[in-house]
Amino acid sequence: GWDREWNATVTNVGNKDVTVDVEYEVLKAGLEINSISWEVITGAPDSLVLPVGVPVELVFKVEATKIEPDIFLEANLRLSMTPDDSEISGTSIAETSLKMSRLFPSFDYKLKPSQDNSNLSEIIYWSHYDEDDDDVSYLIELCGAERRVNLTQLGLSESDFEWNFGINIDGVTETLDLANDCESGSHSTISLPARDAWDSAQNPIDFVIDTPDKPNILKNDGYDLTFRLYHPDENMGYTVYTEATFEFYFSTIAIPTIADLSFSEGTLLEGTESQVTATLRNDGTSIALMVEAELVCDGLVVDDPLYSTPVLGHDASFELAWDVETDQLDWWTQSSDVSCTVILDARSWNGKEMVTQTYQLKGEVESWSPGVGVSFIALLVLLGASVGLLRLVGQNDKFRLAAIYTGVLALGFAFHLSGMISSEWGGPAILLIAALWVWIMTWKSTVEFQLIHEDYQRARKGVSTLYSDHFDVLSDSKRQLSIILAMPILGLAGVILGFPPQMGSDSTNMLSLIGYLAVVIVGVVFLIWNANRLYGSLYGRLTEIELKASRIERDLGDPARLLTELASDGLDLSSIISQPKATTAASGAASFADTINWDEDIDILNQEDDSESIDDSQDVEESELEAPEQSMDLDIEDLFTDDAEEEVNDDD
Repeated sequence: GWDREWNATVTNVGNKDVTVDVEYEVLKAGLEINSISWEVITGAPDSLVLPVGVPVELVFKVEATKIEPDIFLEANLRLSMTPDDSEISGTSIAETSLKMSRLFPSFDYKLKPSQDNSNLSEIIYWSHYDEDDDDVSYLIELCGAERRVNLTQLGLSESDFEWNFGINIDGVTETLDLANDCESGSHSTISLPARDAWDSAQNPIDFVIDTPDKPNILKNDGYDLTFRLYHPDENMGYTVYTEATFEFYFSTIAIPTIADLSFSEGTLLEGTESQVTATLRNDGTSIALMVEAELVCDGLVVDDPLYSTPVLGHDASFELAWDVETDQLDWWTQSSDVSCTVILDARSWNGKEMVTQTYQLKGEVESWSPGVGVSFIALLVLLGASVGLLRLVGQNDKFRLAAIYTGVLALGFAFHLSGMISSEWGGPAILLIAALWVWIMTWKSTVEFQLIHEDYQRARKGVSTLYSDHFDVLSDSKRQLSIILAMPILGLAGVILGFPPQMGSDSTNMLSLIGYLAVVIVGVVFLIWNANRLYGSLYGRLTEIELKASRIERDLGDPARLLTELASDGLDLSSIISQPKATTAASGAASFADTINWDEDIDILNQEDDSESIDDSQDVEESELEAPEQSMDLDIEDLFTDDAEEEVNDDD
């Protein structure tokens, strides 16, 4: 069964402290007979100590024991207090009635405002005790709404402290009319879900309460709502009902909160000082004690992070300001995310520690920048200039160097716009593109070496040249190109860092910046050196091929001279050129037998010549073995060299 808690205040108005014995009785209505329909729960105090003039609380519970009570069941609860001092006579008796009801308040509804101003929800239990009605859908109506606080006397506007109530029926909220009057003859009832008799747990009334938003919270503010519960068929024109009043009001509670948390200047720049501002206020109905607000930031240095106050009244409000300084960003990044958290701790009016609350603030620290508008315009202008200069390279190679400078500066301003695409990878991508741009254009700028090496090879062939000392010209060209093409990347670093330079002072930033510049500059020097080497090797080979081709062409024009030179060098031409053999028969009158004899004679002569040749070759080999120091190696290139010398002498 249901139980109700009773709270009684007992005060000794006499002139002597006394201890009383407490006795509880539940009697049938109008009779001195004990009732078994209710009983006092075990554990109720059986004695009280009453000092003079001091109120003492007496708390106990009474429980209904009958499983299916009658709707007209009643009883009397009697409380007797008898002093245990023999010098004091008499007994104090207090009585109240116990009665079954379909609808009644079991306690006051003390509301706690929500943190996000959302609606609150409370449950009201009800039941019916009609034995003939197993499944009945009762009607409920709001008949009175009394505001607990007089806003007019306080000089406050009701629109700022507006309350609304509703009943949630199967997911649909039926809003209550606070101005409804049940005595006016018109009724505004709401049908409750059907339920069986004596069932109080199924389908309770779900109240939805829209309280005033923070900070418009007043102590004890709320409404006393009076409802009537009607049987759908036996209400006799809404004259038979069960009436009960429910009290909804703000409880005595402190609600310290942080509002309007923000960065004072909106935009955070690296390496600068700024402030984080907020409002500390108490949105509750009671004081808060030992209030502490601590600011903790990631990416910012907080000067004095802790703010504290011993007392924060229910209507108090303070403006807070924390001095912060932004960190220096890595030089290759344009922006960095920062986050701050305010940790709020406090104690309620009774010293109980309240739940810790946290408030988040996120922002972004931006690197030095000439501004989005300036960067965008500069990017378009420099990019257009670079494209135009590249189209003029055919007229003069100097335009290519100017195109390199304008292109790198355009990428420098593009760096300040990279955060619009990706704050994490935009900067490194621009740096990589800049390095590739410088290297590619460096390689194309080495075409100047082609002219110098081509002129040098003409000098080797004895043709008039543009330069008198090609090695000095090459040295000067390499030095000038190295200096000219190393400067653009330094300009890129200047556009990125600004003036004065803004970057982190840690070793990682310094080493990475120096490393990036060194890699790009070393790459430029290497490409220039490699291009010079490749052009020198290429034109050297072309000149050698031309000289050898001219010698071969000259020698082939005088074969007799070539054979004479070969023979004078000791070359055995018989090993190269074989003796001719007859391949056709001469016409004549010789017989067949004479022809055979002629051939045999020729073969004998040839064999003798072959044997002599073999003997001669053996003699030559033996002479070579005996006197190796007199042998001569034949080198075709030496022949060509000698011929070239002779040709030069002839020219002389």
